[in-house]
Amino acid sequence: MVKAEETSWELYIPQDYAAVTNFYNQKLAVLNWKVAPTPESMLGSCSGSDCVENASFPPRALPTATVDPRPANNLAFSMPDGNIIDLTITPHQNGTILGVDLILKNIQSAGLPQDLPIYPGTVVQIITPGSAEFQVNADMQTIEKYYVDKLTVAGWTLDGAPTRVSGGYFQNWKKAGQAISITLVPSGIATGLLIECSTCNK
Repeated sequence: MVKAEETSWELYIPQDYAAVTNFYNQKLAVLNWKVAPTPESMLGSCSGSDCVENASFPPRALPTATVDPRPANNLAFSMPDGNIIDLTITPHQNGTILGVDLILKNIQSAGLPQDLPIYPGTVVQIITPGSAEFQVNADMQTIEKYYVDKLTVAGWTLDGAPTRVSGGYFQNWKKAGQAISITLVPSGIATGLLIECSTCNK
């Protein structure tokens, strides 16, 4: 293990990167993981050997600091739960640097309260532990009313007055020691919906 973060890891493997690539192609197919489109790099992010060249590894984490000029292999697999594993397999002389990124697409992975409704027809954009971002083909007023009605029936209570700034909407809710917030932002003909839970995953 070279580096570890909440949803990403980097490892050094003392095997040629072609062998590592073949291993993951075969092993994950056996596990019924499906090949998925390689996720696009976020603005300002790096990929492949560029990431390795700019990376900061712990002292003596790698046998040599020499960067291999060969291109990296990028593989993405959709797991049975809908989440995606993105692998960056970068040659490093006689070894391989393996980058593993978990891209959450399954709403359950956010760990939001079970009685929290998700607006019908939402399209998942970004899932992180404790939050979920969606695009909704509905106007803000309709979505706002939906959450006021549904959360009230489920026993949630408003925590302060809603905030309306620059056409957006923000409202805190609480229930039995749990706290969530609903944020709505205009997004063209659609609406951006962000649900955050400050008490989840703790």
